Amino acid sequence: MNKKLFDFLSSFGMMVLGLGLVFSFTLGINFMRNGEVISFPLSSERVVAFGGDVYNDLPQSQPTLPVKNNNEKLEIDLTSVSAVVIDSETGEVLFEKNKDLVRPLASITKLMSAMVLMDLPYDWSLNTEIIYDDAKHNGSHLVQEGETFSRTDLWSVALVGSSNSAIYALARESGLPMPGFVELMNKKVDSLSLGSLKFSEPTGLYASNQGSAYDVARLLQNALEYQKIKQTLNTPEYYIYPIGAEKKRLVWSTDWLLTDWTPNKFDKNKLFGKTGYILDSDYNFVVSLEDKVGHRLVVSVLGASTGENRFTEARNLAEMIFDNYTWPDEEGYKDLVE
Repeated sequence: MNKKLFDFLSSFGMMVLGLGLVFSFTLGINFMRNGEVISFPLSSERVVAFGGDVYNDLPQSQPTLPVKNNNEKLEIDLTSVSAVVIDSETGEVLFEKNKDLVRPLASITKLMSAMVLMDLPYDWSLNTEIIYDDAKHNGSHLVQEGETFSRTDLWSVALVGSSNSAIYALARESGLPMPGFVELMNKKVDSLSLGSLKFSEPTGLYASNQGSAYDVARLLQNALEYQKIKQTLNTPEYYIYPIGAEKKRLVWSTDWLLTDWTPNKFDKNKLFGKTGYILDSDYNFVVSLEDKVGHRLVVSVLGASTGENRFTEARNLAEMIFDNYTWPDEEGYKDLVE
């Protein structure tokens, strides 16, 4: 073999051997130094940046909360057994009275029934006849046994006029047996983490439909994520048309803040509420409303002594909070938080 070629191959072989030794040491080959075993450091276990500990340890941005204007305790006369006011954007509780006390919901139940209907593949173009099972839940003369209505009319009279017969008929026509429909109501409770809520039927006539003022406020917030529910709860009056009848029927909203029967200064185009009443519950009301610059509160009152009191107390609670809290976009906020 040519000497130059031999020298080249020998040099190349030594270089490859050297690289191999270096590589093997980097993989953790041990060697001795001063009587101690020394090894090259090994890489640590990889941590996924998003979703792992590294990400979770990073500072998290927090919502900016409204702050109270002074240190004085807010006091207000209430006949309601329980009440809560929360800031809609942050979920912060700004006022509470027995907010976790579980009480009968009455027709506030219909908010959950409406959400379940929205989640189902429901054909709203069809008509529905009111049968005995629907009519026996009646608390008004808005719909009667033997009459036929569009499902859209039944939907509106159920939420605007709080008709028990209408919401029961819609649930009956859902394609599910009534126990199956109620099961979906309670599964929805679990999915929304509304732990105090419990339902036994879709109308609210039974005291076994229960929940706290705090979870009722959150129930309304979730219901308003459905545009059809939101639009209907903002309807002060509605005309229903029994199929074949000569006259239409006027249905007034049961929400007196929306109709202004309880005077108030809130923007009616941005006011959404639901009432409830049975003997076991007294008078319930939950409402979402805004001040002039768009700060939104949810007010829930359960167990007011009269039908009018539930509206005046909800109004007064909202006005008290708006008067005594400052929001991040308002002048003076920085001075209050420093």
